Amino acid sequence: MIKNIVFDMGNVLVDYVGDKVCSIFTEDKEMAREVAAAVFVSPEWVFLDMGIISEEEGLRNMQSRLDTEEKRQLAARSFWHWHEYNMTLSRGWRRW
Repeated sequence: MIKNIVFDMGNVLVDYVGDKVCSIFTEDKEMAREVAAAVFVSPEWVFLDMGIISEEEGLRNMQSRLDTEEKRQLAARSFWHWHEYNMTLSRGWRRW
């Protein structure tokens, strides 16, 4: 009997672009890239997917790598709202 089905969503079922969400909250392209790397290309993001750290702990660790309060705030906004801007059907599924 099947009890659980796990879907890999990021870049499989839906497109996932960290820079995209950060760019919603700032016009500073360099800052958006830096924050996107600190948040979405981080060990914490993987740990969150694995369910071994809390969202609060993950965000705190991500923010610790950023050197200004403005970047830390951008990280928080991007972290808490990423799904609102990255839930479009993946290019791989569009061909179906």
